[in-house]
Amino acid sequence: MLPAAHTIERKLPIFSEGHHASHIYLVRSGLIKTYKQPDHDHVQIINIVSAGDVLGVSALSRDIYQESAATLTRSVVHKIPRAAFLEFMLKRPEVAVMLIRMMNQEFARVHSLIVDLGTKKALPRVASCLLLFMEKQIGSGKLEPFYLPISRQEMGAFLGLSPETVSRQLKGLANAKIIRLDHKRLTVVNLDQLRSVAGKF
Repeated sequence: MLPAAHTIERKLPIFSEGHHASHIYLVRSGLIKTYKQPDHDHVQIINIVSAGDVLGVSALSRDIYQESAATLTRSVVHKIPRAAFLEFMLKRPEVAVMLIRMMNQEFARVHSLIVDLGTKKALPRVASCLLLFMEKQIGSGKLEPFYLPISRQEMGAFLGLSPETVSRQLKGLANAKIIRLDHKRLTVVNLDQLRSVAGKF
């Protein structure tokens, strides 16, 4: 049985890199970023997680968190003591298998991001990012409005681009009528074209 759910308001920390890993978090709703902060002035977003994802999995092999996590939107999580989670995994091997699959998917996603940063130009990176946000919020095939959960600066940190470059690429996609953007409210107008720009056919 899962522990009671906790509601965490937007833009609040959940755990910090290097701190004792006391809990594992199952995300019930909302959007949460995981990130590393090598110094006071720089933040590198690693991933954006949503309902059904597990936070803090990397801490299962060590007793400290390997990254930081903070809410992007109002989020609901189940906070599971790390020791209880490990014991549950021993009793339920299928849970361990599920987590291994999740970690493999995360490794593949991070590897894809590294390849994108090294080989893709700015526009495909931004298009790929929009597809990720779309999938996390409304599903990959729906043409419904959704919100950009991070600022242009944070998106730049995620994609290895300047905020100005991110803004130019968003404006270009809007001018091409691939997306419609009203502040942070975004609608994909032509999904096939957005996928083509991102290199995801």
